[in-house]
Amino acid sequence: MRLCDFCHGCVNTAVLIPITKRSEKSVTYVDTSDISAQMFVTVLLFLIVLAPLFSLGILRLFQSKKKAGFMYMLSGLLVYVVFQTFMSIFF
Repeated sequence: MRLCDFCHGCVNTAVLIPITKRSEKSVTYVDTSDISAQMFVTVLLFLIVLAPLFSLGILRLFQSKKKAGFMYMLSGLLVYVVFQTFMSIFF
């Protein structure tokens, strides 16, 4: 473990996520050991697909390309619906 300068708490491996407040000296951890590898990969792939679609949609809207922007946003919404359906069926 090493000391994190930003949150004044201990930073552990990627499995444990530190949650701290500046006024508190104790660190609590979220236990992620019960998440299966299949679920982790599924969520990771979802984020790799969904985040760029929404980002590109917002970018296109700022570029005044409304049709392309709304198509990216609609595609992101469709991916979200497919992901929710997939998660409810398999997990």
